[in-house]
Amino acid sequence: MLLVWLSLSALSFAGIEVWNKAAMLAPGIQFLDTLVVIPNSSGMQCPSCPQFSASKPRAQQIHAARIDREQIQIRFAGTKRAEDWGKTMPNFGGEDLSQYSIRTRVQTTADFLVQARKDGRKMVLAMNAAPWGPFNGVTAFPYADKMGLKVTGGILVSPSFENRPSFIVKSSGKFAMQGVHPDSLDGISFAVSGFGFCLKSGQTTARDTILHPRTGYGIDSAGRYLYVIVVDGRQTSSYGATVQELGQWLQFLGAYQGLNMDGGGSSTLVGWSLQDTSARLLNHPSGSQRANGNNLGIWIDPSTSLVSFTKKVHRSNRPDLIIPNWPKHSIWNSNRDDRRRYNIRGQTQNFIDGVRFQ
Repeated sequence: MLLVWLSLSALSFAGIEVWNKAAMLAPGIQFLDTLVVIPNSSGMQCPSCPQFSASKPRAQQIHAARIDREQIQIRFAGTKRAEDWGKTMPNFGGEDLSQYSIRTRVQTTADFLVQARKDGRKMVLAMNAAPWGPFNGVTAFPYADKMGLKVTGGILVSPSFENRPSFIVKSSGKFAMQGVHPDSLDGISFAVSGFGFCLKSGQTTARDTILHPRTGYGIDSAGRYLYVIVVDGRQTSSYGATVQELGQWLQFLGAYQGLNMDGGGSSTLVGWSLQDTSARLLNHPSGSQRANGNNLGIWIDPSTSLVSFTKKVHRSNRPDLIIPNWPKHSIWNSNRDDRRRYNIRGQTQNFIDGVRFQ
């Protein structure tokens, strides 16, 4: 894990390869995390952060994954239809839910991954997906609806809602992000919707100032890679991100289009490696794990061997990430067990985990 001092305006340069040193969870599935400190938060607000100060540096804990569709072993799965799918949702917690239909049963992301493995799918990575209703932040409603287009295994789980754009896996395997009319589902094997675009044609779409935990999905211009990012929030160790920053991060990672997915307490990223005997929480949710209305999981063909989450650190004279005109600062290099301090002074011969500062 790297900790760097950074102005997010520096993320405007795209195409930098940050994935060469990422952990390989399985063929075509990579993971990395980074702790970034932003010098100030002028104009920002963090309603759920009592210790937040806009005049002080703030941290962002970033967890990201890249999925390569050219690895033919990779499969996608989402929360499936609940029993009594399509029926009127029964009242719960004293609330009238007659406006909702049963689509899915809510489930934590970890439980979703564990259940998939019990069902015989070697799921490697799972994350929260679309926003849903009913939701009030207090009552644990058992069912979910109004989550936008949701298709898994070619089966419609939820129809389109409010014209929300969707991440789509076509029958050909190609990734896309677009709005889909409920009658035009031909050629779609998987789909899940977000709140809206945070990155469109390489440009961020939002100019907001509110920090929250965030989850974003992005794809590159060729529709080959899916990028998933979770930003921890509502914690002193990571206050969160704006929707604009979410789009900037997706662009930095390689995305050309990006969706703002459900965030807040829903933001969750879970993995399972060869050396694990249970699901491993890869991010730091803002509270206990929330039962989400829908989740997305990535699994591989059973004949594909899983590998460890452990990333070997290689130090060499060949950089993988070059950041131009970087100011003097310090960087933490940490595997969470061994922290060491490095002073970077803009000298091109200084390399930390393949990152060169000049």
